[in-house]
Amino acid sequence: MGMEEKTSLRAWIKEDLRKKIAGMEIDEALPSEIRLSELYNTSRTTIRLAIAELLNEGLLYRIKGSGTYKQAIGGQVPSTKILGFTEALMKIYSDVHLGEVSIESAPLPISKAHLLGVPVGSRCWKFSRLWITDGKPFAYGIAYFRKDLLPVFEEEKLHLSLLETLRVEYGHEIVGISNNVMAKMPDEILRRKLGVAETQPLLICESVEENDKGEKLYVDTRYHDASNYVFSIRQYMEK
Repeated sequence: MGMEEKTSLRAWIKEDLRKKIAGMEIDEALPSEIRLSELYNTSRTTIRLAIAELLNEGLLYRIKGSGTYKQAIGGQVPSTKILGFTEALMKIYSDVHLGEVSIESAPLPISKAHLLGVPVGSRCWKFSRLWITDGKPFAYGIAYFRKDLLPVFEEEKLHLSLLETLRVEYGHEIVGISNNVMAKMPDEILRRKLGVAETQPLLICESVEENDKGEKLYVDTRYHDASNYVFSIRQYMEK
């Protein structure tokens, strides 16, 4: 299918979804991208781009790891369209900030290169940080950004929210996320950063995040204390 045909199909799907949204209740969930791709017999990328346009129009809002919902007319649309990890924490805790922030140019780990669909040995921005809530470590994360899509990534331009940083400073709107959740025992570095015991298992939440052009921009891996399991599962397990 040519680019013109894909654009026409996306426009038709967008308008058909607009009609369906009009008949939905406020805060009612849209079917998943997988389900919509089956209904429209097209790729998830086409569905994702159609939904992204409706998000930008304010007809929908998205909660990361949960789903996409109908937005109230005249309601407040989240500035980042997707409710990210930091935004979710701010809804629960009175004080949320980042610590131990580090940005460096590095080769992509082999596993991350495979997830992003780029050659092994490609360069990336390695961005690590510690989320601190109400004075205590909550999670530690490392994000790996493709340098071919994000040539510059500067600490001086960081916002508290990574999604807001990408949208405001670099023009990347994150509209697609795929998540993987697993567990592991902490190594010495993670024990020190999160203040957990050697026998305390950690939850690992890894997400591949795509921009509104359908490009896999980065992989973000977060490590959580077991006491945060419930929060983590709710944030990262897709419907």
